[in-house]
Amino acid sequence: MIKFLKILFVLLLANLASYSQISTKEVEKLLYKYDIKNPDIVLRIGILESGWFKSNKAINHKNIFGFETGKKHFDTYDEAVLAYKTRIESRLREGEDYYKFLLRIKYAADKRYIWKLKHIKL
Repeated sequence: MIKFLKILFVLLLANLASYSQISTKEVEKLLYKYDIKNPDIVLRIGILESGWFKSNKAINHKNIFGFETGKKHFDTYDEAVLAYKTRIESRLREGEDYYKFLLRIKYAADKRYIWKLKHIKL
């Protein structure tokens, strides 16, 4: 019986670990790992879209950028960052200001979105 409880406890911990919150530093590392342009701005996007990586989407679906269309559930945070790179960043023009880029592609409907991004303290 004790062996069974130990196994059950290990499985429970493993399950909880898969639904744990990612830290700002860990997201920042992923942005650099995948060579995301303007990582400081993209980090702020993740913070704004996920409530500092605490939202249900971020924790349970690894959707740290708040994607509403296409694939919205990711198996890993790496997948979410790569999805950002292919879905969003791939449309960035050479030398384009990142904030103007976000406006051009209509990244968010909120008219104050850029203002909000600029005022997130890291």
